[in-house]
Amino acid sequence: MRPTSILTVYRLFLLTSRIGRVYPSEALVLLGDIQSKAMADQLTTVSKQRLGNQAGRLTNADTRKVEHVVKVQLGLPDTFQQT
Repeated sequence: MRPTSILTVYRLFLLTSRIGRVYPSEALVLLGDIQSKAMADQLTTVSKQRLGNQAGRLTNADTRKVEHVVKVQLGLPDTFQQT
């Protein structure tokens, strides 16, 4: 198996600005100054060649939230508690 740093595919999750209702497999995150919802139930794998411009970067705290909801979606144990 090749190291992740040289893989030509990425695992992505869908972001939406429709944040009215947040389910257990979703996390509220900030992308720039816009609040969005990361949806772990919408994980996908995309070829590096299909990616366009980078929309932004998540903070460490928001990254932990996304990791948590991915684990919830996959049924994996997690000790992180969202606030």
